[in-house]
Amino acid sequence: MEWLKKCLSLTILGILVFSLQVNAQRPEKVYSFVKQIKSFDFYRTSAKSWKKELDKNKTDAEAVLNFYIANRMAMMTDAETWGKEKGTYFLGLDSIVKFAEANIKDSFEYYYLLIRTYRNYDDEFEKRMLKAYELGSDRPEIFSELLGFYATRMDNAKMKQFGTMWYNSGDVSPGILNWNYNVLASLEQNAILFTNGDNDTYPAWILQWVSNYRQDVTVINVNLAMIDAYRAKLFSGIGLPPYEIDTAKVNKEKNPYFAVIKFIIQHTIQYAQHRPVYIAMTVSPALYEDIKKDLYMTGMAFRFSKEPVDNMAYLVNNYEHQWLLDHLKMPMAPDLSISVVQQMNVNYLPVFAKLFDYYTITGNENRKKEISTLALKLAQESNCMEYYEQLFHFDAKK
Repeated sequence: MEWLKKCLSLTILGILVFSLQVNAQRPEKVYSFVKQIKSFDFYRTSAKSWKKELDKNKTDAEAVLNFYIANRMAMMTDAETWGKEKGTYFLGLDSIVKFAEANIKDSFEYYYLLIRTYRNYDDEFEKRMLKAYELGSDRPEIFSELLGFYATRMDNAKMKQFGTMWYNSGDVSPGILNWNYNVLASLEQNAILFTNGDNDTYPAWILQWVSNYRQDVTVINVNLAMIDAYRAKLFSGIGLPPYEIDTAKVNKEKNPYFAVIKFIIQHTIQYAQHRPVYIAMTVSPALYEDIKKDLYMTGMAFRFSKEPVDNMAYLVNNYEHQWLLDHLKMPMAPDLSISVVQQMNVNYLPVFAKLFDYYTITGNENRKKEISTLALKLAQESNCMEYYEQLFHFDAKK
């Protein structure tokens, strides 16, 4: 019987080695730049590699999804080069969806591609999303889609349900959660906060609906606010009159899409005088250029005010008493999205520069050194030394 045990052991070892060899041959998984920031060359290489996998097996759902994401990210990173090379390893997103329909129609990946490509937020979109969830109830990427969709329906119960599932999956970046915590911590009671994208919106909702933190704040994503039905329900809920898009007026603007968002922000400011209004530092400056003179950096967001604001008092209070900063000094958990976190942390630099000047004037050498050390670390990690040098005095670099 001893010989049999040895044979079985060798067989199991052989299977394990073979399995590792097969897995090692698979190309690297591709993530959206919401989760990881990579170069155009990386996306090009990934598209070629996953296309080879599809050439071997058209029904390889994982390969279809990665091929799609590589193409989408390449197109968004460098649309001109992607267009010039389009044809073999770069394909149009519609073409990839049609390929998926023909070869993996009954899969999670197919329905996930549909909702990623045709984001209408209508009833058909919900059906496709729920079908994806049915086929992949353990896939964390669908949880964020469900959270975002039910936010547009103002369904707080489902926001809490899917936000909790996403959080418990371990897929949410600890660094991005920390960043959003500090944004919310910067705000006055009952604030209205305008945000820009996934990473400054969805994690804030998780903190609100899963961790029950700062539920007094109304977080408005500027892109989702373009949805008429959502905007009407949202404004009604916070006591604002509806805003109807004036198509003729908007079409006269150089950038109609940006124009609508600017008008929505201005409408909110005009009628929400009973609540403080903030614009996150991640929002494009082009969206608030008309009101820039009335914005004050009070934390990780700009506070709108027609009256002068002593923003330094807010900055000092937030830095010394409100913010959680240990994760900036040393992340204590693996973070798939560390490249994204490092870019988001660039937003601390103008705040730290103001605080550095303040502590210099007040003679607080300990705080001054602490700020300059942390700012330099963040600038180095994000490869933003030129920006850092523009913001800080020479002796901050010592």
